[in-house]
Amino acid sequence: MSIDRIGTKGRCVFCGEKLFKKNEEHVIPKWAMRETGTTGTARPFYAKLHSSRGYIRVHEPWRKLTVPAHQSCNSEFSQLENLARTALLAIQSGDEVTPRQLGQFADWIDKVRVGFWWWVVSRSGNPLNVPMTFGIADRLGTKDRLIRVSLLDCTTEGLNILGASSLGFQNQPSAFALRFNNVLVLSVSSDFILAERMGYAYPTHWNHSSDGLIEIELAEGRGAPRIPIFPRLFGIPGTAAYQTLSGPDKSPLMVVDNEQVKPFPTSRFGSRWQNISVSGACALLEMEVRAYQWLLLQQSAAQGAKISPVFRDLVLTEHNKTISAISRAYFDRALPVLR
Repeated sequence: MSIDRIGTKGRCVFCGEKLFKKNEEHVIPKWAMRETGTTGTARPFYAKLHSSRGYIRVHEPWRKLTVPAHQSCNSEFSQLENLARTALLAIQSGDEVTPRQLGQFADWIDKVRVGFWWWVVSRSGNPLNVPMTFGIADRLGTKDRLIRVSLLDCTTEGLNILGASSLGFQNQPSAFALRFNNVLVLSVSSDFILAERMGYAYPTHWNHSSDGLIEIELAEGRGAPRIPIFPRLFGIPGTAAYQTLSGPDKSPLMVVDNEQVKPFPTSRFGSRWQNISVSGACALLEMEVRAYQWLLLQQSAAQGAKISPVFRDLVLTEHNKTISAISRAYFDRALPVLR
């Protein structure tokens, strides 16, 4: 892929190549807007983004959140939208979810996460000068990933993207969360973050060369998972699916519910999160996502990635201020609501 260092203008979000005819991809698909009652202007997207002009407030209808795309690429990925819709509605209603459906849903979450990253970088003017070296097609099912689903006891319609307005997300789209009515989905993805604890080959040494290439030395995995696969920072209930895809051996999805590995087919993917309001759940999930972003940034630095100390301090300052503000809001206004 040949993507410019400055940003996304005039390039396809899927393949990264130049556009010769203007076409757009909705970051959140129209079917998701219809299902969540967000097609109009009543429940817009709101965020505070760090831009080249300082912080800007974004308050726009979801339908205006678009990124450039080739018509051919858009059509190629349209089938994934249909498959993801089927899987998500099955998760929401508690119907049986097959391994194939869960894999399709995980691919769709990858698509939304990377697509939203392109939109955030473009909308903010790329103040961090992030190298846009990949598009959706490059990240669909190519990195270790986890998705965790929590189900709220509510019937409130709504759509939220959590953690995507942070500096950590602008720098690396490693973690975000999505609220789809009563379904909360956490998504975390990066190189080799799950491989060792899932029992697969894992890196013991990273070498970042001056030309941008990364050489790694792998150790043989133990062949069996160690629970927990990934740390649960806030103890949020949920059913998680883990998959390691970064190394030479690609794993199938492993479903873990309440620290127990579950066999397929699973009759319900998602654990109930009871006695909490929608606003409280979203606030807590926002804190968790930002904490994961910080941890993965620290991991990249430990692996030898060149991360400016100034940038790291800036991210940490934003992280601490946001966590503090969300914590106050959560405990003041969004404590668990007994139903």
